[in-house]
Formats: sequence, structure tokens, C-alpha cells
Amino acid sequence: MKTSQLISSSVLSLLLGFGALAPRAVAQDLTDGPGKDVVVKVCTSCHDADNITSKKHTKEEWKGVIDTMIAYGAEVSDEQTEIITTYLAKNYGKANLTAGRVGVAQPRR
Repeated sequence: MKTSQLISSSVLSLLLGFGALAPRAVAQDLTDGPGKDVVVKVCTSCHDADNITSKKHTKEEWKGVIDTMIAYGAEVSDEQTEIITTYLAKNYGKANLTAGRVGVAQPRR
């Protein structure tokens, strides 16, 4: 019984150790700008950069995502929520899907 407890605690320690490295590892993958530091601090303790950068939401939709995370137990202040939603909408929002693209096909009428 003690051996399995020792193995379990060793595995847990390793996972927590790797988790502590995650914010530094994904920070380089996020767009620089105001609010990035808060996103790294608050969001990357559970999510990797791909989970953040692959989503394309409006500011209101990002707010809904944060509200869901708060319901799951994330500790995010109102001030942090505003900073995060502004950063994510600006850098990973729906408006950025076609920004900078040339020759985007328009739907037929």
C-alpha cells in the first residue's frame, strides 16, 4: 500500500512541476500586447497557448468563456476579466479571421 502511495505522490509531484513550467512555455506563443501578462498568469495555469489561439470569439463570447471558467472555480477578478477579454478579442477575435487577407471569397447571392 505504501508503494502505491509513494508512486502516486511522485507522479503528482512531477505533474505539478511540469505545470509550473507551462506559463513560461506558452507565453512566447501569445501575441505581445497589453493584457498578455494577465492572460499568461490567469489562463495558462490550465490552458496551453493553442487552446487560446485556436479560438475565435467576439469580446462578449470571450467574456462567456471566462464566466464559465469562473463557474468551474477559476479565480478571476472583474478587472482581470475586462483585461483578458479585451486582449483576447483584439488578438484572437472573430474580427481577426479575415483581417489582412487578400481576395477573401464572398458568398454568392
